[in-house]
Amino acid sequence: TTVPIQHFDWDFGDGTSSRTSGNSTSHVYTAAGNRTVTVTATNTDGVTGNAQITLVVAPSVFSVNLSFSPSSPSSGSAVTFTATVSPSTTAISRYDWTFGDGSTATGSANSIPHTYMVAGPGSRTFSVEVTAFRAIDGASTATQVAVTVQP
Repeated sequence: TTVPIQHFDWDFGDGTSSRTSGNSTSHVYTAAGNRTVTVTATNTDGVTGNAQITLVVAPSVFSVNLSFSPSSPSSGSAVTFTATVSPSTTAISRYDWTFGDGSTATGSANSIPHTYMVAGPGSRTFSVEVTAFRAIDGASTATQVAVTVQP
């Protein structure tokens, strides 16, 4: 006769585990690497059996896009830079900004104003960079944009 399964014990190989009554479950890994996943089935007579697999968890990829407004800024006027992360569900803990004129900033907001001072005739172009740091694991990604400021 077949003895019914009472429960399944899952070890996800990352220090977490769970118990289910069904033979499937889901789990979210917070870091890349190889994980040994073990499931142990226990029937109503207390007899156990287990199975094990090695799972390769790839790093999660995210990107950041940088835009600014106004599109043709002038000296002494604030330029607002906005970092947009993709996928949009990615939680970001901080943004590091480099404005190309020797100024930098760090903060949790994805938008920041900056004022450029350009002296003399002709425009000047600045290379602005933002680095976004993912909250879950500190991974980062960066992008740059060129902003031309009129005197």
